[in-house]
Amino acid sequence: MDGRFYSLIILLGSTCTMLIPPSLGITVFAPLNGQGIRGTVTFVQEEPGSKVTALVSIETLWVDPTEYSWSVNEFPVNYGSNPDARCDKSVLGSPTLKLDEIFGKLTLPTESTVILSTDRFNLTGPDGIWSHSLVITSRGQSTCATIDAEAETRFGVAHFTRPMAGSVYFQTLNDRQGTTTSVFSDLFHVNQDRPAASDHVWKLYITDYTSNPRDDLDCNAIQQLWDPDNRQGSSASCSKKAQDSCAAGEMTGKHGKIRVGARQSSFSRKVFMDSSLPAIPYGGRRKIVVVIFHPDRPDNIVGCAAIQKIEPKRGIALVNGYGARVNFTFVQKSPFHPTTSHITGRNLKERAGAFHIHVFPKLAKMKPGDPVCQKTGGHWNPYQVNMADYPQPAGGSDDQFELGDLGGKYGTLAGLDNVTSKYSDQNLPLFGPQSILGRSIVIYRATDGGGGRWICGNIENTQPMLVAMARFKYPLVGTMFFMQEANNPFSETNVFIDGLHYSDGSKNNTLDHPWGVHSGEINKDYYDWRNRCTSAGPQFNPYRVSTETRGYSDCGPSSPLRCQLGDLSTRLQRISVSGTKTGVIHTKRVFTDTNLPLSGRNGIIGKAVVITDDIHPVHRGDRLACVKIQRVYRVKAVAKDWFGNGEKTGVTGRFEFIQDTPFSPVKTFVMLKGLGGIVNNYHVHETSIPIDRTQPCSDHAVGGHFNPFNVTKSPLRGTQDQYEVGDLSGKFDKLRDLNAFDKEYNDTNMELIAPLSVLGRSIVLHKKDRNLRYACADVVRGYSPSEASEFRAIASFHHPEGYVWGYVRFTQLVYNDGSLSDTTIEVNLKYPGQINRNATRNHAWSVFVNRVGHDASVRSLQHRCVAAGYRWNPYFIHLADPNNVDFYAQECSPESPLRCDVGDVSGRLGPISIGENKFILADPNLPLSGPAAVLGRSLIIHAPNKGVDRLACANIDPDKDIIKYANIRKLNNFLLDEFIDEVRKVLGVPDWMLTYDNRQTKDVYGGECIQMLFHFRGPVADRIEQDFDRLLNGREISRPSLEIPGVQNPPTRKSKLPYRTCSNRRPSSQLTNSLGLDTVPKFPSGSSSASRGVAISSVGVLLSVLLSHFLSSVLYSSSRSSPLRRPLQMIHQ
Repeated sequence: MDGRFYSLIILLGSTCTMLIPPSLGITVFAPLNGQGIRGTVTFVQEEPGSKVTALVSIETLWVDPTEYSWSVNEFPVNYGSNPDARCDKSVLGSPTLKLDEIFGKLTLPTESTVILSTDRFNLTGPDGIWSHSLVITSRGQSTCATIDAEAETRFGVAHFTRPMAGSVYFQTLNDRQGTTTSVFSDLFHVNQDRPAASDHVWKLYITDYTSNPRDDLDCNAIQQLWDPDNRQGSSASCSKKAQDSCAAGEMTGKHGKIRVGARQSSFSRKVFMDSSLPAIPYGGRRKIVVVIFHPDRPDNIVGCAAIQKIEPKRGIALVNGYGARVNFTFVQKSPFHPTTSHITGRNLKERAGAFHIHVFPKLAKMKPGDPVCQKTGGHWNPYQVNMADYPQPAGGSDDQFELGDLGGKYGTLAGLDNVTSKYSDQNLPLFGPQSILGRSIVIYRATDGGGGRWICGNIENTQPMLVAMARFKYPLVGTMFFMQEANNPFSETNVFIDGLHYSDGSKNNTLDHPWGVHSGEINKDYYDWRNRCTSAGPQFNPYRVSTETRGYSDCGPSSPLRCQLGDLSTRLQRISVSGTKTGVIHTKRVFTDTNLPLSGRNGIIGKAVVITDDIHPVHRGDRLACVKIQRVYRVKAVAKDWFGNGEKTGVTGRFEFIQDTPFSPVKTFVMLKGLGGIVNNYHVHETSIPIDRTQPCSDHAVGGHFNPFNVTKSPLRGTQDQYEVGDLSGKFDKLRDLNAFDKEYNDTNMELIAPLSVLGRSIVLHKKDRNLRYACADVVRGYSPSEASEFRAIASFHHPEGYVWGYVRFTQLVYNDGSLSDTTIEVNLKYPGQINRNATRNHAWSVFVNRVGHDASVRSLQHRCVAAGYRWNPYFIHLADPNNVDFYAQECSPESPLRCDVGDVSGRLGPISIGENKFILADPNLPLSGPAAVLGRSLIIHAPNKGVDRLACANIDPDKDIIKYANIRKLNNFLLDEFIDEVRKVLGVPDWMLTYDNRQTKDVYGGECIQMLFHFRGPVADRIEQDFDRLLNGREISRPSLEIPGVQNPPTRKSKLPYRTCSNRRPSSQLTNSLGLDTVPKFPSGSSSASRGVAISSVGVLLSVLLSHFLSSVLYSSSRSSPLRRPLQMIHQ
């Protein structure tokens, strides 16, 4: 990588610093980079009033000497604004010092460092130049920089929203001379139609107010002037020249009144230098609040805002692939400081070339060969820099390149194997509307390798994020994501529109749609052909911004706070909708909004996004579509319930996987103990564990490694894309010879979201001896029962005269606010018959509207499953052109799953096979709860080879799970498999509705009995469990537990079992020890507090029975009686 930029900006500043004697007091500097000028101006002063030394070391892109004027201007530089305008007097204010008059004009470039001196100004204090801006101008072009300090600085800001809007920034410098605070205000009226500017008394108050300090305050709760040094009694002598006599919060006495402008401009800004203000406390219970009083009634408070700390923004990007690893870290201290870029790369092997920030984030890979880097849009170039005017890479100033052209600004990666570099970039904001956070970095191949896009990764904010989305379903589909720093509603919100696509069958593209956030709670009127979306109410305007024409004309990207909070189209940009999926890429957008809170009093979660149409049918109104904004919760998966593979295992601990946003890598935590030095590799395998198998981790049980991208050969040490998705030990570290292991990783080659989620699969630990499978655990959802419930459903194909045998299971998290997770689907289907090994492929499968009955088993294909009706389509997909099946088939696909009918599962996930291994899928558009739920409907399996005939069908019912211990007395020649088969036959249930946990099976009472932990599952699990108890107590059941429409109960059917529970005449101490009542029953996640109460009460009953020596067969059971809540019940016989 070209080192010229590094030496000029970083080392050049260091060279200047080396010329400064270390005993001197304070050093401030202005790093210049713009308009072809690069370099540093450093100022040094031993103490206030002493001589100031200026060191100028600047180069230009031209050789001929040029004369420059230079000055210190009022306001700091906002590095998130357009470089062509950021140095204008209208932005930075008037000069406070004309350095031409002090030092003379500058002649650039300089051959060596120019040293100048003066005693006509100070660096800090009330008249200091620190935190102002340095401006250098020649021939009408200017470059500028904030005058920064080497000493420690702290930043805070008070955000105002009404009746004035804007910010008051506090920057505190602690140096050897004491404390100086620069206060920069930019306030303007928004509740009136551009009134005259006004000057206001202002103070700093302290309060015990306990609401979120980052949200709006109740100004009436603020009563006490901030005066930590008890100076309020001497306030009579408080003045600008006697700041030390003022109470800390007496800002008017120290600085004069604060300006509130008629509009946002240089006239709305002021800078105050305060040498007596103590360090503002951040993070405590008591908050410091800026209070502004009425201009004519000075006792009336008109506005207030708490001062919150500004944390440096940090962005990281992990760009890995093809064996190369490049990590980027970006840090910006405040909007008034440049961004520092850190780049570390390994194993490039001269394959890399240019590298750019691109507009869109990288999305998850969906299939082998999916060109994810090709879908990141173009270079991020908000200022429309023309590449034809480029200097050579690293040969110009930052503003001469596209904002996102890092290779242009810093030099390319061509010819490098490894790289470690650091840069200061004045055109790469992390704050403000042009922020790079939420976008992607693409590294290109070297030009001799074709020069195309090579590897890419997303730039993530390192702060915890709050994520919300608006997912449209009718008459267009698409998702808008909103992401903001959690608990900081004044931080920037990243808005990503992942394409908008008409779903009603319209083929035309439409452009320039207004859109915004509205305050109402929408109902089903988004389907209404008349007065559509009227329930969404008016545009959200909690700050009561005046919408009178004259004042509202200021609303726009340059003055976002002058807009209604919900007015996204004016503040950001209008949007488009595509008629076909091929045009969806042109409707994608990424915005950074500085006025869109997700949390707090005025958060938009729970509000509605409304898209309008300037050209619309009169009867419908101008509202085209609307949808509620809902929170997106992080996805967590856990594997911790370990099974030995035919042998006991001592493994404890867990794997945890967390994906914070849909664009984040998966954080992987490996915390294992009891490995015994025999484990080496570990992988995610294809399916879940069959708990009744003696070898539940075998290939037949859980399949092979999860490898959706068909990776065939991996290097010993490579990048994550070179390994199977499930090859965790290949991507990270092996466990060889270890007893315990505790590490965490970022996995850019794994997803917890559809369609390639690892949820519902399993992890297998392999021995170092021949890679034998040693232990395994299912990967299940991790969630708090206080925020969500897990819905479970099953389509059970068990008709004895049916045409398919097996089940399809569905699980989904339903959050308390109605948000839904993806649906995990487990498919395990074959043809009827114990030895039937037939297999067929390419079966379409669908959810139909109605339930089925006798028609599930009729022989005629024309009449089979006819009661199911038609495919479930609650969002009226393709309603405008329902007979154009070719167009529907073209638009509905795994890449556009929302464009499919809810019932068109194969359209989203592809066809399935029958007679092959079990497999796992994840569906983003198959709700188990809500008005579009598939629960209570039917699942249709169509004929093979994409046939349309209905081969088989089953109803989708709640999938309960009752867990229960029982002690069974053995008969002569007792065989466990025969016992289970006989029980299933008498109960009339398939094997997936009655199973047992093989780990908990053991002999008790000296081998007379066997103890087992049973799982009764399916829609009639409670009846199966009750009938099971009757049979073991010697009673008869007159009909099968599972009633099947059209199937008669044969008179020869066996209705009793010879097996019994163990005798209750044994001593209770022996029985208690055998059953394990010395341990606390474990409640499954999702159990309600009421059900736990039932469980505890039942335990008391159980213990009383034990003391009376009358225990029958039950230790405890947990009954998930509905798919929403799974209450635990203690069942006592």
